[in-house]
Amino acid sequence: AKDLVETVAKKLGTTLTVVETIPAKDLVGTKYEPPFDLFEANAPDTTWRVISADFVTLDAGTGIVHIAPAFGEDDFQAHRKLYGGESTIFCAVKPDGTFIDEMSKVGRGYAGRWVKDADKDLQEDLKDKGVMIHAEQYRHPYPFCWRADNDPLIQLARPAWYIRTTQVKDDAIANNRAVQWLPE
Repeated sequence: AKDLVETVAKKLGTTLTVVETIPAKDLVGTKYEPPFDLFEANAPDTTWRVISADFVTLDAGTGIVHIAPAFGEDDFQAHRKLYGGESTIFCAVKPDGTFIDEMSKVGRGYAGRWVKDADKDLQEDLKDKGVMIHAEQYRHPYPFCWRADNDPLIQLARPAWYIRTTQVKDDAIANNRAVQWLPE
């Protein structure tokens, strides 16, 4: 991301020097440390490796992103492309949007906290670990609850099943017509 050196240096308020230029394709497959090691002991060796993804661009950030397959379609599809359906998707968030009990061992302890209430503390923990040098907010298209303007919805990959209703549509309509609906 040499094209971003000047932009990133400005954000950091310092001068950056390019020591070496490595093509992105040469980084693919390189193992890295996850931001938190909560799942590392249970992860296969292929986890936490650099992948290539066409949704990572140079128009924002550093040109490198950490994906979270449990929380977004692009991330999920990148994970699925790499592993198929054979790999576990690690997720530290429960369906109600709070952190799992194991998150009590991470940083300031996050078990039971709603994820959006923990953003600043998570950033501080990452800074304290020396793995984050800068944080800023990006405006993403984000789903909100239609009943409350300030209630963000959390996308969460979950197992699901579907019924192919097209195969029984005509029977359903015929049965519906046979019902005596009250009141009419």
